[in-house]
Amino acid sequence: DDPGDYIMTNENLFDPSEVETFTISNNKKIKYLPDHIGDAFPNLKNLYVSNTEIDDLPEDIFDGMESLRKLDLSKNNLKRLRPKIFDDLSSIEEIDLSDNNIKDIDFSIFGELPSLKRVNLRGNKIEATPSMFTTYPFLENILEFDTEEMPIVEENKLNEVICDVIEHDDENFECKIENQVIDTPDFTIQSIPN
Repeated sequence: DDPGDYIMTNENLFDPSEVETFTISNNKKIKYLPDHIGDAFPNLKNLYVSNTEIDDLPEDIFDGMESLRKLDLSKNNLKRLRPKIFDDLSSIEEIDLSDNNIKDIDFSIFGELPSLKRVNLRGNKIEATPSMFTTYPFLENILEFDTEEMPIVEENKLNEVICDVIEHDDENFECKIENQVIDTPDFTIQSIPN
């Protein structure tokens, strides 16, 4: 055959059911991902979608991705995560959500993931509450975040405390704002991951 007459199709390049790693990174033209990526890549183990303009993900985007082990969604513009977005990820071990714009998160979205070993939330604007680790004890060993960047606020209060430095041990913490120590009575944290 004449190479000029040869048209490359998906079937000529690869079999989607054999793909284990798929990367869509460093492309600011990407603003969204299609629903049901798992339908296209049923045996995917690693999905890297970082440094794009994606700011939202459909709740069913990872449906059918039971084989996925590593999910990198870092350096995007994600502002939130839908409540059931990770429900089908029964084999997931690592989720990287670092360097996004996530402010609020329902930590229970990580609770039904039996293989999960690491969640990276560094570089976001998430507020922690005193009961976060007592309500979701599984977070204690898997959650990674910047304690200096993660404001810790009292529950049922409208005020916000943003700390420059947080010093802590297993039972107490100290918040310093402009070299002044903020008195924090009746406020303890069971554990903050290092």
